[in-house]
Amino acid sequence: MIRQRTHPPPGLRTALQALLVLILCLPPACGAGARLTLFPERVELKRGEHQHGLRATLTDAAGAPSDVTSDCTYTSRSPEVATVDTQGMVHAKGDGATEILVTFQGQTTRIPVTIQESVVRRTPSFLQDVEPVLTKSGCNQGGCHGKLAGQNGFKLSLRGFAPDWDHDWLTRDIGARRINLAFPDESLILQKAAGRLPHEGGARFREDSPSYALLRDWLAARAPGPATNDPSPVAVTVFPSARSMRPGETQRLLVQVRYSDGRTRDVTWLAQFFSNDESTLKVTPDGLVKGLRSGEGSVRVHFQGFVEVARFTIPYPGAPGTGRDPESMGPLDAPIFSKLRALHIRPSPLCDDATFIRRAFLDTIGQLPSTGETEAFVADKRAEKRALLADALLGRAEWSEYWALKLADLLQNRRERDHDVRGTDGVRAFHAWLRTQLAEGRGWHHIASDILLSRGNVTNSPGVGYYVTLVGEYGKVEESELPDSVAQAFLGTRVGCARCHNHP
Repeated sequence: MIRQRTHPPPGLRTALQALLVLILCLPPACGAGARLTLFPERVELKRGEHQHGLRATLTDAAGAPSDVTSDCTYTSRSPEVATVDTQGMVHAKGDGATEILVTFQGQTTRIPVTIQESVVRRTPSFLQDVEPVLTKSGCNQGGCHGKLAGQNGFKLSLRGFAPDWDHDWLTRDIGARRINLAFPDESLILQKAAGRLPHEGGARFREDSPSYALLRDWLAARAPGPATNDPSPVAVTVFPSARSMRPGETQRLLVQVRYSDGRTRDVTWLAQFFSNDESTLKVTPDGLVKGLRSGEGSVRVHFQGFVEVARFTIPYPGAPGTGRDPESMGPLDAPIFSKLRALHIRPSPLCDDATFIRRAFLDTIGQLPSTGETEAFVADKRAEKRALLADALLGRAEWSEYWALKLADLLQNRRERDHDVRGTDGVRAFHAWLRTQLAEGRGWHHIASDILLSRGNVTNSPGVGYYVTLVGEYGKVEESELPDSVAQAFLGTRVGCARCHNHP
């Protein structure tokens, strides 16, 4: 007898699905050996700074961390000194010292809090407050008012690199039409940014946002400009700087800036966040990172010219494995094996001898081994034959010839590049000099120094040929290419963007 397959009723099926979602969304359990830690370990608010965030991390017995900031219970011992909301944001209320109690599943951690000069009403600083708001909101980016010609008659310096100009453009340009000191809320800069007036860039923030409140307070204080005695940022830190997480798990970042006067400030809400791979990591404008799939990714954090990186590892499913790593054959193997363990990836097995010799020849001298060389290597029974082959290849003339060709391409050593100023002999002399440097085992830092500091002519000092290549026949034809080419060849960095606009 064939039994008919039965299905749960629709109502029960919906309830089971909801229960499954609830289970998946539950915070990690605080089991035996788990430890609750807080960042920062203490909070100090002084001279008008009124808030600072906390980040709670639960580390289980296996050492795996989880962000439980939103799942903790926060209590202030002295609410008249400081209060704390459900997301761990500490708010100053009055001078004094107190503690914030942070509790998660039975574990409690205490964070000392000190408040000083809370009654001081701090006037918003153009450098420390207004410029970061304009940058965070995208107003001074290259696609908006930060481009060379500005946008719709309004111009700002790119990412706020010239605050004095920005202040003039905001407060004095076109009869100061963008601000209204008598009625700050009616200022054009606020009405457009909040979406109350048509704006090609759309609304940049809400009227109830901290950005709106800060700009309004700045206008109410009569829009002060950059002050020469304003403390400058000296360091930016992001927490956590590195974290392992599971797909679907989230992590709230916290960004701190330290100023030249020693003050530390939470600027998470003013920082910019960018994921280097949005298929692996997603990050919101307020710094909430979510892992999407297994792999590695990073989040760049920008604040007033500083760039920090938070790196995330999302292991592949399965246990990390307990097998031994293959034997390390060089200084790079150990960190590679460590990274593979962190990602729960087993190292690939060693390739066979025929594959190894083919790869070794192509990588070092750019050609395939002969049939005889391959057969002799495969037949060799010595345990150290692979290391011996590597040493032999690095000692062959083909190695210096092959890599001299690559360096010559990098340094643009060709006759037509310098309008044939050096002629064929000059090009050959520079190429021969590069080949000699490699054959003698000179380091890249020595080669770079000799090229950049060379003096004389291309006959007795072939490195001069690189400069001749860049400046051309008359010494000025391609002079502007010198910074671009040097940065790209020796630093691996493109600086050509600065040709079109001032760059921070």
